[in-house]
Amino acid sequence: MNVTCVFPVQQMINFSRIIPEIQNIQVFQAVVSGRFDLNFGFYDSVNYTTQLTNGATVKVPDVVFAKISLSNLPSSANNLIVQAKRCWATDTSDPTATRYYNLIQNSCPADSYTTVTRNYNSRYATFGFQSFTWTNVSTAAQRIYVHCQVAICDHNLNGTCDDLSCGSGRKRRDVASLNPPQFISAGPIFIAPHYSHDLCDKGGYCSDVCTMIEGKPLCTCGQGRMLADDLRTCIS
Repeated sequence: MNVTCVFPVQQMINFSRIIPEIQNIQVFQAVVSGRFDLNFGFYDSVNYTTQLTNGATVKVPDVVFAKISLSNLPSSANNLIVQAKRCWATDTSDPTATRYYNLIQNSCPADSYTTVTRNYNSRYATFGFQSFTWTNVSTAAQRIYVHCQVAICDHNLNGTCDDLSCGSGRKRRDVASLNPPQFISAGPIFIAPHYSHDLCDKGGYCSDVCTMIEGKPLCTCGQGRMLADDLRTCIS
């Protein structure tokens, strides 16, 4: 007879191949253990029906829709709840990088550019954030790594599932935070900067010839001249 014991757990999960990814975590408490599969995927719409392919590029300011879910569980196991405690983005695979952007803090949206559509009430959590580019980072290096701190609780165990309220003055007892998080490198999603389609029409973007290619301005030079390091100015 198979017996499964489920206890509250807080675990740091992230994803070396970010779209899609299944992460298996094993947790321990006292003399029993539990094992869960967490699936993390990115989708092209709020309907969460079509996953983005591996290595997909997102154009600013399109929204990236994310879903973290328990997988490989029987349909009857509806007592397990996914809690997204914190999610943030970095421009490197290091989750402790000094350059970061908070998406979810204290289980709630960190700002108006993130929308949490489901959290603390199902076997999955969903949220979306508006794509962006990092300052002082070249176009070729524009990428986003996403890291999430996730707790799994059991409604059948008293005191393990705290309620979520994202209103002002909220107070919650965070049971799962007693367990230390673990960090794993993650990412990336590739980001295409937003370009205005009339940059060439306005003039001044390129010193010589400006052509829009796939929504991006491309500068070229006349005979005998070449592009400078800024890829916009022509020099002899």
